Amino acid sequence: MTPAGWIDHDAHPLATDADVPLDDLKPLLAVVEGASVVGGGDGSRAAHEVTVLQARMARFLVTRAGFRTLAFDGDRALGEALDTYGRTGTGDPRRLLRESEPFWNIAPFLHLIRWAREHNRAHAGDEVRVLGADMGADAVAAWGTLPPPPDDPHNMAALEHGLAERIAAWHAATGHRTFFWSTTSHASDGFRRAVHFPASIPRGQRNAGSLPRERFGSGYRPVGFTFGRGQVRAYGDEGVLHVPPPGHVLAEHTLDAAGPDSAAYLLDLRAAAPERDPHRGTEVARGRGRDQGRLHRRRGLPHAHHQLGLAPAAPGGQPPYPVRVLSRPRSAGDDGEGPGHRLG
Repeated sequence: MTPAGWIDHDAHPLATDADVPLDDLKPLLAVVEGASVVGGGDGSRAAHEVTVLQARMARFLVTRAGFRTLAFDGDRALGEALDTYGRTGTGDPRRLLRESEPFWNIAPFLHLIRWAREHNRAHAGDEVRVLGADMGADAVAAWGTLPPPPDDPHNMAALEHGLAERIAAWHAATGHRTFFWSTTSHASDGFRRAVHFPASIPRGQRNAGSLPRERFGSGYRPVGFTFGRGQVRAYGDEGVLHVPPPGHVLAEHTLDAAGPDSAAYLLDLRAAAPERDPHRGTEVARGRGRDQGRLHRRRGLPHAHHQLGLAPAAPGGQPPYPVRVLSRPRSAGDDGEGPGHRLG
């Protein structure tokens, strides 16, 4: 069977409409069975349909799988304020997100926080909690250096350890099954990656997802979100970025050419797959990261900020993302608000 034939046979179609029922996500129940923490990593942080999928997955895991914490890689203070709103209704989540980093100031994430508030109103004593996992200065104090080293100017190694330790400590204190909304860079099980910032040499380091995998074993389950082509909104004042069709070296090239004709689909990469072509080398999955660094996995592609290979990454033989969700985003303006659904 060819890779395309395998994807056609095993992929589950998904909806990218926030308002439709969640029944299409039922295949996730088998994916997350036995998991304490599920990491949902998006490579774009700015594609509307992809972030809608992340929000739909979060709601599904709460309502159908008993998850009770929604973690994200925002700072602790923002997480505490959103958690207070979710539990008590105190505060204005729209204002909080407007004042946060641009990739949290998006409609799907705001709608998820408001949904959590309504869920908690109806389920007193069984509330969903919100956790900001970025430990900030505390992470630098524990695992970083000041001033940061030239090959890690943003203290990324400290950030990754901080994210992992914050989630692990929260799980130990609450016992909650947790969904971690993050990026490809942080959530995947990348046992060793190369991080490159302009004017510095590449530095090998582990990312956050590899640490809970080490702590929880198979109890940490990463799910990767990706897309084939479309438009994404830039973080700052760059406007809309046009993402061309994926080249042959990218995993998205194979994923986008196969599967159901739906807007998106779910593929469990742990299932038996056809043999890979040994002449193709290691495929990489493109993405975009907060610090505009480059993350390469064995083979890189120029001008893509974050990349992780899909070959087995660490002891255990699993790819960094055992499960992939492919979205086929619409163009900017198709829904009247453009890619990323940025809030004003």
